[in-house]
Amino acid sequence: MIERSRTNLYIVVIMGVMLLFVFYLQKSIAESTDAIKSLEVEKAKSFAVRIKRYVQTEAGDHELIAFLDAHPEKRKEINTVLHAFLTQELKYIFMLVKDAKGHYRFLLDASIDEPMEYRSVFFPKNKRLFDEVYRTGEMKIVRAKDGVEDVWLSVLYPVTKNGKTQMLMVIDLSKTYSDNLSAMNDPLITIVKLMQLFLIFSIFFMAYVMYSLKRLRQRFLYDPLTSVYSKYYLSEFFRIHSLKEYDMIMLDIDEFRSVNARFGYDAGDQVLLHFAQTVREFLPESAVIVRNGGAAFLIVVKKGSVDLKPLAESLFKYLRQKRYLAGNEVVMLTVSMSVLDMPKDIYTIQQAERILDERMLEVKNSGKDTILFVGNHMEDYYTLDQIREILEREELVCLYQPVVDTHTQKTVRFEALVRLIDPQHSDRLIIPAQFMHVIKGTSQYLKMSKLVLKQVFKTLKQYPKIYVSINLDLHDLYNQEVIRMILDQIRENRMLAYRLSFEILEDHEIEDYEKVRYIFTKLRMYGSKIAIDDFGSGYANYRYLLHLDIDTIKVDGQLVQALKEEPERTETLLNSIRLLASEFGCELVAEFVSDEEIYHHIKHIGFDLSQGYYFGKPLPIEYYLK
Repeated sequence: MIERSRTNLYIVVIMGVMLLFVFYLQKSIAESTDAIKSLEVEKAKSFAVRIKRYVQTEAGDHELIAFLDAHPEKRKEINTVLHAFLTQELKYIFMLVKDAKGHYRFLLDASIDEPMEYRSVFFPKNKRLFDEVYRTGEMKIVRAKDGVEDVWLSVLYPVTKNGKTQMLMVIDLSKTYSDNLSAMNDPLITIVKLMQLFLIFSIFFMAYVMYSLKRLRQRFLYDPLTSVYSKYYLSEFFRIHSLKEYDMIMLDIDEFRSVNARFGYDAGDQVLLHFAQTVREFLPESAVIVRNGGAAFLIVVKKGSVDLKPLAESLFKYLRQKRYLAGNEVVMLTVSMSVLDMPKDIYTIQQAERILDERMLEVKNSGKDTILFVGNHMEDYYTLDQIREILEREELVCLYQPVVDTHTQKTVRFEALVRLIDPQHSDRLIIPAQFMHVIKGTSQYLKMSKLVLKQVFKTLKQYPKIYVSINLDLHDLYNQEVIRMILDQIRENRMLAYRLSFEILEDHEIEDYEKVRYIFTKLRMYGSKIAIDDFGSGYANYRYLLHLDIDTIKVDGQLVQALKEEPERTETLLNSIRLLASEFGCELVAEFVSDEEIYHHIKHIGFDLSQGYYFGKPLPIEYYLK
């Protein structure tokens, strides 16, 4: 739509240039006509010089006026000759003399039909001009308004002798001839004027069209209810801005239909309007807010202008605290948010929206009222075929993050974390969030799991004093092929199995505890340990301790991070988990120990083990075992 507006503007500019050209053409035609008329005036001047010479030649050495007075026959002869000069261009030729009283009188008249009597009085329309020429002896052109009514202009040519004006010659150019000269260009002038009218009308019409399109564009690109941008604006925005220079936030009001159902749609619209205003007021002016339909919004912020994660977290917290008036009732809204740190390898807005939509679906399915961050590597970019090729080449590595004794900070074991090697950039690793959901339930997942165990056992062989844990999805416990492969690998490496732990990851409630207990027993037969990951979040709960034989409890990192916001309440909660773990004989691990402040809290509570960036990032095992 921007391109269309620019095109319309270009058309108006071109029409304006054409209009200027037409005005220039009109001016040129007028100047051309004036040039032709000026040429006729010059011809009249030339005639005046020739007539003057002829009359003076006829008078010879005599005084011109005395000669004309004394020779009436010569006057008649000269008048006849002067008449020969008359054409359609030259209407009148006559000579005047100024008497002692200041009156002008005829000496010669080239008119044959009704010649003026000799010495009869002539009354010029503008006597002042005639007097000036008579006095100064300088020729002058007199326009019709100052001369005779039926002439175009008159040439006043003084006949002088010894610097003194003897008489005044008047040559009148025909008004009809002037009109004929003008009429020569009249058709062209008419065409030019029609072009002017057409262009002027066209410019006004295009201006009206552009104004109408602008009004339509505003209705099209702005949401009429909330006054933020409509979803159609995004494609236009990213047509002139680079997608890679921006990050995006998607937010959706949870269960907004209940507001409409309870208070009516009018009240719901007012709540939605107030909500959009609240978001607008909170965000920086440079942020672009788009209503994505219903109670969903998209926020676009320029990279580097704000710190994305703190901004999103602050907005999430702020919106949860706000209250809105629906009718006469005050309501509180919760929101679900997905936040995308835009990857370099995303090329279309549709790709970005798809990632945000998928993450939003995860938020909604996990209970809503939460926020989910997506890193700066594009998810779903790697297809199943691409991952198959990577696994066929065994371009898979395991990174290791240390788990340390909380009190001594000595490494007790390592957690193995799988990564794939990007085929396009060998120095870049692909994290599980970018490919795991693509291969789940396929043979490639089984192949990946086998390669992970192969590498882990190779590491255990190479470094006989270390212990390693690997992640095992709860879904894997119900997959006979995966369990069979794991048990086969353990049997083949039975001498190493006691240094291996399995961390159970889950995204839904365990339905068959008997089956899970049986699988745990199989894994523990060779000395392997069982850990429950993310305890205290989602579905990982105290029932696991009642129904399963667990060696290690890894406390959810979000609970550990909460020590920075609400240290006293969080310490009380974590201390209760520590006591429970102690009663059941479970080893207790704190995840996400990211800085010294959290570490001191964990140490004070009495956690057995700690893991997080404060002690080390996931790196090749050689980095920690130099």
